[in-house]
Amino acid sequence: MERCDPHKVLKDKGIRATSARLALLEEVFRRDEVFSAADLHRTTAGAVDLATVYRFLNLLVDKGVARSLPGPLGERLFEKACVHNPLHPHFVCRRCGAVLCLEGLSQAGKEARSDLEKEGHFVEEIFLLLRGLCGDCREERS
Repeated sequence: MERCDPHKVLKDKGIRATSARLALLEEVFRRDEVFSAADLHRTTAGAVDLATVYRFLNLLVDKGVARSLPGPLGERLFEKACVHNPLHPHFVCRRCGAVLCLEGLSQAGKEARSDLEKEGHFVEEIFLLLRGLCGDCREERS
């Protein structure tokens, strides 16, 4: 699967490319699902501390390289924001915490952003989150 080049992305966004940032961004681009800062920290085997991971993820969100969304327990989840992962809504199971990407619904957010920006507004963040019970949790509850 194709991935964005971490070094080029950091350079294009005006972010200093340290070895730790390159390793973290490579891992972000490798992931096809949402993840927490703790998940990313675990995969770096302690190369950087958790606070550094959070700061870097926040910088990526500010620069439009990553997106943030609320997780099932109130924690922040992240995902890459690039041509390989266009803007899309998510479903979160309130019981087990499973997060599903809903690819087919992405056009509504893009249209809303476009309409608002035509009126002079500046959209900083878009996320559509559907919350409920996944099929497995729903069956267990029955």
